[in-house]
Amino acid sequence: RNYKTILYYCYYSPVNYTINRVSKELGIKTVEYQHSQISSNHFAYCGWNEYNDPSFFPDVFWAWRESDAIHIKNEFLKFKNFESIVGGNLIISRIKAGIKPKLTFAKRILVTLQGIGIPDFIKESIGLNSDYIWHFRMHPRFLSEKKFLDSLKEKYPECVEIDSANNLSIYELFLSVKYHITAFSG
Repeated sequence: RNYKTILYYCYYSPVNYTINRVSKELGIKTVEYQHSQISSNHFAYCGWNEYNDPSFFPDVFWAWRESDAIHIKNEFLKFKNFESIVGGNLIISRIKAGIKPKLTFAKRILVTLQGIGIPDFIKESIGLNSDYIWHFRMHPRFLSEKKFLDSLKEKYPECVEIDSANNLSIYELFLSVKYHITAFSG
């Protein structure tokens, strides 16, 4: 196939690092869709003007708003062919168009993981609150937690849910859960 452009989010995931490198070799443009808030505090979106190898980075950054596009452009000044565009948040427009929840509203808790494990108090809470369904969503860069989540699901099959938490959009999940627990990701 003759691909011209690849659109993804989270350029710094191991899979997307590889996609970037191979795409540059094949002359395919890569576009990262903004997936979170952007600031100088996020390692992936600041300080790259000291770096010399653009092969790990997308060619284009699709920003939600002008301030994000300007920030990213300033952080990647060293890469002459890097482009930052304002395309908006497509998910917000879908919500406004009326997406419907895929899950029945019940006692559901969404836990979005950040690659730093799960605190003991949450592990203990699952067994103590078995009338809740616990949805565990992995960070796209930290998929190594899958093995742990599978063992948690095996221990608590009626109240631990992994598949819908990682296959539905975060916005579809928000429509179906009562609580959201996370550490620090946008």
